[in-house]
Amino acid sequence: MTASSLTEKKLIDCLVGLGRGQSPAYIDDESPIYAINQKCVRAGTVDVSHARAHDSAVFVKEFAVLHQDDLCINSTGTGTIGRVGLWSNNEGRRFFADSHVTIARPNPSVVNARYLTEALQSPAIQTRMETYCFSGSTNQIELNKAALSEMVLELLSRPEQDAVAGVITTLDHAIRNTEAIIAKQQRIKTGLMQDLLTKGIDENGNIRSEGTHKFKDSPLGRIPVEWEAEALSSITSKIVDGVHHTPIYRDDGVPFVTITDMTASDGIIFDRVRYISESDHRSFIKRADPASGDVLVTKDGTLGVARIVQDSYPKFSIFVSVAQIRPNIDVCVPDLIWSFFDSGEFLVQLGALSAGTGLAHIHLEHFRKFQFRVPPLEEQVRIFRILSGCRDSISSSKSDIAKLRSIKKGLMHDLLTGEVSVTNLLPDPAAH
Repeated sequence: MTASSLTEKKLIDCLVGLGRGQSPAYIDDESPIYAINQKCVRAGTVDVSHARAHDSAVFVKEFAVLHQDDLCINSTGTGTIGRVGLWSNNEGRRFFADSHVTIARPNPSVVNARYLTEALQSPAIQTRMETYCFSGSTNQIELNKAALSEMVLELLSRPEQDAVAGVITTLDHAIRNTEAIIAKQQRIKTGLMQDLLTKGIDENGNIRSEGTHKFKDSPLGRIPVEWEAEALSSITSKIVDGVHHTPIYRDDGVPFVTITDMTASDGIIFDRVRYISESDHRSFIKRADPASGDVLVTKDGTLGVARIVQDSYPKFSIFVSVAQIRPNIDVCVPDLIWSFFDSGEFLVQLGALSAGTGLAHIHLEHFRKFQFRVPPLEEQVRIFRILSGCRDSISSSKSDIAKLRSIKKGLMHDLLTGEVSVTNLLPDPAAH
């Protein structure tokens, strides 16, 4: 496919206006006008849920009031400066940009607003913006309006811009729909976990209630009569933590898992771990010897992140910041322990056990004393078969959204740089 031709234009030549918003006068009550701040600008959009009410008695200059298809560009602060969001709001309320946001108001005869938003977010333009348009020192960095206005862009023809914008709209719509599906699946999973882990499911597949089944009192409240309330120490065969000193790392060898390796995704990430020698590993596993079916839980810093060790994992050792919990398979499936931490229930019990000291640490003694609702083993299997289906659906949706984002990233690079022709995206004049 042949490449598209690009035309160079200064940003200011694509706009009918460029300038900062104004300082708001915030109020706690409702208002007919709200201020958009830097927190609102993210991922190419402007999220009004973070906007704050402005005192309507305080004058707002006309340019600061946002119009359909305005671009909001974050203009101060390391980490947020340069982020771009396209303004689109139909709520009937008025919004204006605060003084930390620059408004770029496109000239629709020259540039498509959605296309321009995507172009300004591209890695090449972001690098150019950082190199030539940022001024000031660390934490006092500012977006220089004069330099921004003179920044040169390489643009497709106006019809080609519309075609690219149509592709962006389609992909963004698919991404938003998938995000909504994931949010719904998460709500369903949360509700099911609450019901299944407190009421359970009978042999007919029905969630129990006190109106249809017998319950009894326990230290954890009312539970089905078939269940028991047990300390974690009673349903496990091992509760330990990893090695208590920092080992000597190597370029290769046996993986050494720390908190970071457990919190970067839903599983344990082995492609970025550090390595230790085989002899160190043999020494460390005398204390902690993670095996398939064990539950690992972070016990320092980021508390309570739980992961079940899978058959596919390589042999590895763990640091002191990670606890190893081995279920007694005669009374407990690993998921029962995992769910206790994933649901956040451990935090309530940890608060009681630590007497309100606000610990950012779970002691092994805390682990041993945590109280669990323990259904019969066959019921645990039924419960987690259902919850596993929920998790699989969420994982599938997350995989879908990752693919969509990857497609968009690659396609936008090819189209925005002109490496791939947009001609086939344009309507065929002969068809009219």
